[in-house]
Amino acid sequence: MGLFHGYIPSELANLRRIEYLLFSSNNLTGTIPYGIFNTSSLVAIGFTHNNIYGNLPKNICDSLPNLVYLQVSANQLSGSIPSGIWKCRKLQTLSLSFNYFEGAIPEEVGHLPMLRFLFLGVNNLTGLYCYWSLILRDITFDSLVLSSICAWNSNNVFPMTGTIPSHVVNVPNLQDLFLQYNNLTGNIPASVFNISTLVRISLDGNRLSGFLPKTIGNLRDLQVLYLQKNFLSNDPSNPELDFFTSLANCRALTRLNLEKNLFNGILPQSIGNLTSNLTDLVMGHNMLVGNIPSELGSLSGLIRLSLSGNNLSGPIPATVARMGNLQFMDLSSNKLNGSIPVDICYARSISEINLEENKLSGALPDCIGLLTSLRNLVLDSNALTSSIPFSLWGLKDLLILSLRFNSIGGSLPLQIGQMEALQQLKLSGNRLFGDISSKYGLDGVVSTKIDVYSFGIMLMETFTRRKPTDEMFDGGISLPSWVKASLPSSIMNIVDSNMLNGENQNSVNEQKCLISIMELALQCAHEFPEERQHPSSPELEFFTSLANCRALKNLCLDNNLFSVILPQSIGNLTRNLTELIMDNNKQEGNIPSELGNLIDFNSLNGSLPLQVGQMAALRKLNLSGNHLTGNIPSTLGKLQKLETLSLSNNRFQAAFPESFGKFTSLTALDLSYNNLSGKIPKSLEAIVSLRYFNVSFNKLEDEFPSSGSFANFTTRSFMSNKALHIDSNARLT
Repeated sequence: MGLFHGYIPSELANLRRIEYLLFSSNNLTGTIPYGIFNTSSLVAIGFTHNNIYGNLPKNICDSLPNLVYLQVSANQLSGSIPSGIWKCRKLQTLSLSFNYFEGAIPEEVGHLPMLRFLFLGVNNLTGLYCYWSLILRDITFDSLVLSSICAWNSNNVFPMTGTIPSHVVNVPNLQDLFLQYNNLTGNIPASVFNISTLVRISLDGNRLSGFLPKTIGNLRDLQVLYLQKNFLSNDPSNPELDFFTSLANCRALTRLNLEKNLFNGILPQSIGNLTSNLTDLVMGHNMLVGNIPSELGSLSGLIRLSLSGNNLSGPIPATVARMGNLQFMDLSSNKLNGSIPVDICYARSISEINLEENKLSGALPDCIGLLTSLRNLVLDSNALTSSIPFSLWGLKDLLILSLRFNSIGGSLPLQIGQMEALQQLKLSGNRLFGDISSKYGLDGVVSTKIDVYSFGIMLMETFTRRKPTDEMFDGGISLPSWVKASLPSSIMNIVDSNMLNGENQNSVNEQKCLISIMELALQCAHEFPEERQHPSSPELEFFTSLANCRALKNLCLDNNLFSVILPQSIGNLTRNLTELIMDNNKQEGNIPSELGNLIDFNSLNGSLPLQVGQMAALRKLNLSGNHLTGNIPSTLGKLQKLETLSLSNNRFQAAFPESFGKFTSLTALDLSYNNLSGKIPKSLEAIVSLRYFNVSFNKLEDEFPSSGSFANFTTRSFMSNKALHIDSNARLT
């Protein structure tokens, strides 16, 4: 759809019979022609959501006797609100919000007898002596919107103060009461809950305190109640939040937000009596205790449920997990325990699940792959075990998968490449290891890059003709334990006779050979990955599959048990990747030239490839704590978006790259504990963004820079360099 742009033509004022002049949501600029305000036939003026600037004329209403709507919100208008506004006697809607109006609200606004909708929020208004007088006058308001009415700035933050007057009840027809994001204090007057016509209440972002009265149930037409970000609490003499019993009378209620208050109590069973029209229930970041009541699952219309940041305990009720319309569930940062209910697989509409920072245990439900609408799954910092269900890798539309800091084991299958929409994969702090998919053994050919665990299992399968899934292994006995119990004396009882040469089946040499093979198989398939046979040349094959995830931005696999070589296929990962973390694993070998991201605290050796300078989107590069040698590539200076560079605790040598002076976004540079020599380039003084610098414990010489950002660095940044001279004016601490 095309948009009007340019200036408002002054010729519009020549249309003497025009009644409606509506140009909202365009790209108009300039001022509103003065002649428009002389067009007496006008009933409505609408210029919201443009780029109009200038002032409104003081005598704006001298020639507009029929004006009913004046809507100029979301522009760049400034000056004061015209005092002559009272002459528009038929005015019902006055919308001036999201501009730069300043000064006091003119008292004359209170003389508009037909005014129903007043929008003044988000301006630079001050001197609000008549603010509440507007409410107390006998005006038939339907909506009173004074949210964020004053400017937020360092000298006058939240300039609107005071309490909500109890006489607000004098506005009998009020439907909307929006006073959010001011500095209102005190209790919410009980009289507010006697205005039976109220449909929407938004008092969030203030400093209101006190309790919610039981009379809140009088608001039978109430649809929206936003009270978040205040200091509201509940009666401490009652351990339950009893206002929910009264709220059950508000059968039109659709949205309830009470988060970031001081509610300290138990969610009552009566919460299940709230209307089925309720779509949003948000009570995060309070001090709720006790269990989540199973009755909460009766709210069949609920779309968003947030109880994060409380002290809730006990299991997640199955009734809550299976709410069919639920799209957003956030129960994070509580003390919930038990397993994730399998009933969650019935929540087919759910798109986001956040259960991080609880005490959940057990395995992820195998059926989780049925949640085809799922986009974000965050289960960090729990006690989850077992392996990642295979069905999960079939969620092709998943954007975020974060399972960090659990005890999840197993390997990453090649099917991970089916998740083409994946943007963040965070599996840090688990017990994952580099198993290759079992499909490599289906055709009887053992890959030269096969994982040791899979190799061990296949050795046992090959020589015993038994599979781990055979019925004989259902009673707590596994294939490895069965083989182990047969060594060494009963080795011939478990090996398939068809594998042996009939003439030498019982020869000592053949038995020794079989025992050696089975011992190797058991060592490869040890229960604990860190105890398994060390492979000679396996690679992390799942990187090849991850190359299909073209939307991937964050990949976190640190603090696991990967103990293999980084493959060249790592260079095929998407160019959208901005974060790759694999520290605290057991990777070995050279860094492949295809790599251009973060892999720190391993046993990597060799030199840093020149190709690292091709990763134009890279913001953080941390290769500290390895055994890297050679020169630091000058191509690093091409990374104009790089913010953090740490190459400390390696064996880099030769001169400091002159190209480092080309960094424009760098805030932290750490090259300490290397063998660098030569001078520190003066060009580094031009990096105005630099906040941290450390080249200590090298072999640098000459004087270190002292201008620009270096004027703020102490001698600690340069200590233990054999021939580096400290300027006499340098800071010593």
